[in-house]
Amino acid sequence: MLLWIVLVVLALVSAGLIARPFLVRAVPLGVSGASSIYRDQLAELQRGAAAGEIGAAEAEEGRREIARRLLSADAAERAAVPAGFRHEAWLGLGLGVLMPLAALALYAWLGRPDLPAQPLASRDMNAAMAQASLDEIAETLFQKLAMEPNKPDGWVLLGRTYMRLEQFDQAAMAFGQAIAWLGPAAKAEHYSAYGEALTLAAGGRVTQDAKAAFEKALALDPKDAPARYYLAQAKAQAGDTAGAKADLEALLADTPADAPQRPMIEQTIAGLEGAAIKDNPAIRGMVDGLAAKLAADPHNLEGWLMLMTSYVRLGETDKAKAALEEARAAFQDDAAALAQLAAKAKELGLEA
Repeated sequence: MLLWIVLVVLALVSAGLIARPFLVRAVPLGVSGASSIYRDQLAELQRGAAAGEIGAAEAEEGRREIARRLLSADAAERAAVPAGFRHEAWLGLGLGVLMPLAALALYAWLGRPDLPAQPLASRDMNAAMAQASLDEIAETLFQKLAMEPNKPDGWVLLGRTYMRLEQFDQAAMAFGQAIAWLGPAAKAEHYSAYGEALTLAAGGRVTQDAKAAFEKALALDPKDAPARYYLAQAKAQAGDTAGAKADLEALLADTPADAPQRPMIEQTIAGLEGAAIKDNPAIRGMVDGLAAKLAADPHNLEGWLMLMTSYVRLGETDKAKAALEEARAAFQDDAAALAQLAAKAKELGLEA
């Protein structure tokens, strides 16, 4: 209420300042000064006559002349008010009323009077937070939540901040607090974030607590992507490579083509396929046998292309790059073969 009183007072003062030039009579420069000069001359003449410095006849003649000029000057002052002064006065009053009304209408159009006031302390904190480092932000949030712990949204924000700082133990603590305060209102995203923090804190191993959190997330939302991904990882860590690959392929099928997590899922599937190949003695024997044949007869372009592909599928990128260099040395004078090798290297991700 006090703010509106101040605004009304300021509006009235502004209106008065706007209207004043139209309401005050303007006297042309030199007119008002002339009458005062003649009055001073008349007073001086009377003092000179009283002192005997001027003769009576001269004094009377001078008095008449000055009086005539004084009357003429007074008449000029009375005529100094412009003919349209009455209209200008109404114009000034109109502007004085119109300007505050126009300002109020502009504020109603562009302003947000419906928003609650933001305390000065909050504005100062927001400004400080905008200039603070991520570590300082995390510390400030933690201190604030230590004083007011019943803020689940604050704990979620703190957990995300710790994740960005790669302080996964602290992130797990924050997400755990958020779930505790939310109780039955906790969502799948809260449990999957908690499980992910626990997994990363354990160096990528899906612990029992993390697995329980992911299972709770899936119970709330069967489509929760992080929970599905890490539970597939748990299967792979338990030795169920085929089950993990099947779960990841199902997740990939539900993931949009432009989703940022899609390449990570594809890479994980490829890693599982490489692990499956490594565990197969027959496939390993075939790859080692092909490498031995190419060492004896390096002029076999198809063999080199197959060996590079096999090494990549095994996850042995260094060996694939070494095979590429050996093949290029063997076909250094064959432009067509070098072009095929370059194309295969790009396809396999060995070169950009």
